[in-house]
Amino acid sequence: MSLRTLAITLNNISRNYSPGETISGEVIIDSNGAANYRGLQLKFNGAAVVHWTERNPRRNREQNNGGNYRIEDEPSDVHYHAEEEYFQASMYVLGGPAGNVHVGAGRLVVPFTTPLPMNIPSSFADINLGRIEYSIEASMSTAWGSEFKTKILFYVNAPPNLSQYPCEPIVDVVNKKYYCCLLPCITNGSMDACIRSLGNCYSIGEWIHVFLDIDSHSKSVQVTSVDMKLEQRTTFQAHAPENKTKSNTKTIATTKSEGPFPDTATLELKIKIPSVPHSGFENCGIIAVKYLLKIEICVSGCHLNIKKEHDIIIGSRPQLLEHQIAPTAPLIGIVDSSSSTFVSPETLRPQKSSGQFPVVNVP
Repeated sequence: MSLRTLAITLNNISRNYSPGETISGEVIIDSNGAANYRGLQLKFNGAAVVHWTERNPRRNREQNNGGNYRIEDEPSDVHYHAEEEYFQASMYVLGGPAGNVHVGAGRLVVPFTTPLPMNIPSSFADINLGRIEYSIEASMSTAWGSEFKTKILFYVNAPPNLSQYPCEPIVDVVNKKYYCCLLPCITNGSMDACIRSLGNCYSIGEWIHVFLDIDSHSKSVQVTSVDMKLEQRTTFQAHAPENKTKSNTKTIATTKSEGPFPDTATLELKIKIPSVPHSGFENCGIIAVKYLLKIEICVSGCHLNIKKEHDIIIGSRPQLLEHQIAPTAPLIGIVDSSSSTFVSPETLRPQKSSGQFPVVNVP
């Protein structure tokens, strides 16, 4: 007898689910001939794993025949790791652990359903440092010890509800004085700037609009450009052999405005939130994701640029919870059975005495 196919299919083709949702699907068995099995078992698992390796020097102290000591440094690999389990369940949809189920030749379809727990984090994958993964495994074993297995991944989307966060406007006032590079006692004027945005909470596909008011009082120092980027910072927490964290930072969106600019002007910069993992992972204790909006005002000469950063929360608004956020983990196929309203920016403008600001739009 030969088992040609053992596969799992889910009724939700995208394999994306929310916490508390019921998963339903089918196990498909296709064989050349009839045989007896102990049963068909399904295992459901949700877990997070963190792992990385660091090379640490290890000092060896050896004594030679002359009584002298020789010290050598030998590098050694240290494996930092941690695991969390969110749920684990199993069920027999045919037979049992000591059962005897007859499966005839041809195709057999066995349906199943199971609910997901409520307090579970979203799926996540970083190929080098860690992952949050959910899976279903089907296995069939014969009385003579042969075992057939197949496994499929599914994805959980649990974005933070932005209505539950104190989403606040960003207003950051900067007063910068400049001094002569050769004679620091001589002033080169000053610049007033104000960074404004309507809020710090966004969902996938929305735009971050930032307005930068510039009021320069220097004839020798000019703003040459303004850079803005959205940065993702993922932190991984290991618990063995000791508690240690490792962060991975990457830029996910950028925009730039090139000068020259008038001495008094308002720049508008904007970035669209791409499809990225949401902020938080509050139900996961070993992986955390946060976002920073970084703005750099570049000036001429030997003067330091002005750098500012603000926390951004990426989640979901209640009306969008059913329609957004692609899985953050890569899609993996079935394992073969042979293998085991926008308010005007004037709302947030601080009172200025220098008059009107010409607006410079940045595409």
